[in-house]
Amino acid sequence: RRSAQMNLRSFGSLASRNKKIRSHCPKFIAIQSDNDPYVPLKFADVLKKEFGAEIIVKHNMKHFSGPVDAEESCVELPDVVESATRFAQK
Repeated sequence: RRSAQMNLRSFGSLASRNKKIRSHCPKFIAIQSDNDPYVPLKFADVLKKEFGAEIIVKHNMKHFSGPVDAEESCVELPDVVESATRFAQK
């Protein structure tokens, strides 16, 4: 399970590619659960700092990609379409 968790140091290396990433995508939105066992909420701070991402925190939704290792996870996020549509119109 520990090997599946994201490494903040490698994730933080996005900062070194910030300019190139922003040239392809000028706006970012991050939707994250406050109790994801694989992606800690602190990654939202990195996205906000490095890319100006809008952060949406969902309460008690676990991991968004569906079941991992037979754990209960979030498999539906009906408000994502609404958030993405609103974000695209900004």
